Amino acid sequence: MQQAAEELGLDITTFSRQAKSLEGKELIVGRVSPDNRRVSLLGLTPAGEKFMGRIDLYMVKRIEEIFSSMTAYEREILVRPVALLNGALTKAGCCGVQQNN
Repeated sequence: MQQAAEELGLDITTFSRQAKSLEGKELIVGRVSPDNRRVSLLGLTPAGEKFMGRIDLYMVKRIEEIFSSMTAYEREILVRPVALLNGALTKAGCCGVQQNN
C-alpha cells in the first residue's frame, strides 16, 4: 500500500482510508504478503474488475466523442505531443511506468 500511495502522490493515511472504502464496497481485496507480513497486497475483486471495465469503456467513449469533433489534422496535432510526452515519461520511469532495458 505504501508503494501505491507514493505512486499516486497520496499520504499513506489517505490512501489507506480510500482502500478500506473500496474494500467495503467489495471492489478490492487486501491480503498479507507471504514474503513480508508487514506488506499488504491489494487486488481487484471480480466486481472491481467489472467496475474498471466500465470506467475504461466510459473513457474510450468520451475520447471518441472528443476526437470525433476534430479534423484529422487537429487530431494529429494533439496526438503527436501526447505520444512524445508518454515516451519521455516512460524513459524517465515516471508515474509507475518502467522502461524495459
